[in-house]
Amino acid sequence: MAQKIERIFLALAVLLVLAQFGVVLADGEEILDPPIPWPEGDPPATPNNLSAVFIGQNQIDADWSDNSEEDFSHYEVFLNDSMIGTTTISYYTFNGLTNDNAYSIQVKAVDFEGLKSEPASINERTEASYVAPPQPRPETPSTPSGGGGTPAQPEQETVEETAQEQPAVEPAQEQTVPSAPIAEEALAEEQPAAEVPAPASNNITGQVALSNNATGFFALTTQYLYYLLLIGLIAFISGMYMRIQRKKVVPK
Repeated sequence: MAQKIERIFLALAVLLVLAQFGVVLADGEEILDPPIPWPEGDPPATPNNLSAVFIGQNQIDADWSDNSEEDFSHYEVFLNDSMIGTTTISYYTFNGLTNDNAYSIQVKAVDFEGLKSEPASINERTEASYVAPPQPRPETPSTPSGGGGTPAQPEQETVEETAQEQPAVEPAQEQTVPSAPIAEEALAEEQPAAEVPAPASNNITGQVALSNNATGFFALTTQYLYYLLLIGLIAFISGMYMRIQRKKVVPK
């Protein structure tokens, strides 16, 4: 009788452990916390004082104030809402434009995490092409008929005086484009772009996941030790109960 009771207690303890083990496996996702996402910082400030420092027939030079963020990386430059390039300095030259045409210029600041600022924008128009005004043509003196075909002397003097009175036609002056912005653009192109270091979010996420795994394993091991102690306690109580029953059965 005592042996049957001990086996029943042992079977119940084993079933309890197996049932709890199944619950742990089913709720394993609750034991291991999800990885903590890398917190995102604030985006850079919008570039200030964006303006056109030179406007030509086929070129616009833009300038703005430098961003002072420690994690600043570069600028993105847009023309009519289309990105056309990047730069690490606060200056950019737009070439190959159409004369007498309106353009929208935008500039965004980007940091090392890839966060972008709100765009700073201006609207400018290129210069129209220069067309020289038409010059009046001098009148040709007529030759009198008869008299040997030689014009009279007073008429020659009148033609000479008319020629002297007409102002000389000055050649159209060619517009010259300052070379300073082009030289600065060439210097900006020679400068190597700043290397953008890879964000450390992946490494930190992996470390957080390993820490969560270790915490889950420790919790699982502690739970198993608890059930082993519970089984031992049940077995001890069963043995003591059996001994008490045997003493009662022994004849006097």
